[in-house]
Amino acid sequence: MNPFGSNNLSRIIAVSGVSLPPFWFGIILQLLFFKYLGVLSLSDRASTIVLPAITLAAYPVGLITRQVRSMMVEVLQENYIRTAHAYGLSPQRIYFKYALKNTIAPALITVGLSFAYTLVGAFLVELIFNWPGLGRYAANSILSMDYPAVCGVTIVAATAYVFINLIVDLIQVYLDPRITL
Repeated sequence: MNPFGSNNLSRIIAVSGVSLPPFWFGIILQLLFFKYLGVLSLSDRASTIVLPAITLAAYPVGLITRQVRSMMVEVLQENYIRTAHAYGLSPQRIYFKYALKNTIAPALITVGLSFAYTLVGAFLVELIFNWPGLGRYAANSILSMDYPAVCGVTIVAATAYVFINLIVDLIQVYLDPRITL
């Protein structure tokens, strides 16, 4: 068996995304793509939007991949999945219509909760990639002891977090008929 097969490769990517801190992962990406491969410039904003996006997306993608995989392993052991196999349904139909449908709602909650991590992680990523934004503004406000600005950034982040969780809850009500408003 190939140790770097698609299953093992996705597992390696998922564990790496969850394990690597964004500031370290961003520096590694800069070294890899700019210094060693010479593909992306560090000064050109249009070409370097790829690296911050990968850095910010690594943790949520790894977390959701791991969660969906573990939930699919559990769901595929259920009796109704064995019954669907016994009826002779195609594996794609069983996986996507029956098994994945039951794993999407809990994974959606993780998507909403990982949004807070992405907001906080964006502060570090902006500093690493030298991008102007809310993170740099918050860091400069903290260093200059501008308390109203720090409170404003905190309120904006908290409001966005609550709003995203509200949307996730409403989508979950739509997807799961067992939940009512």
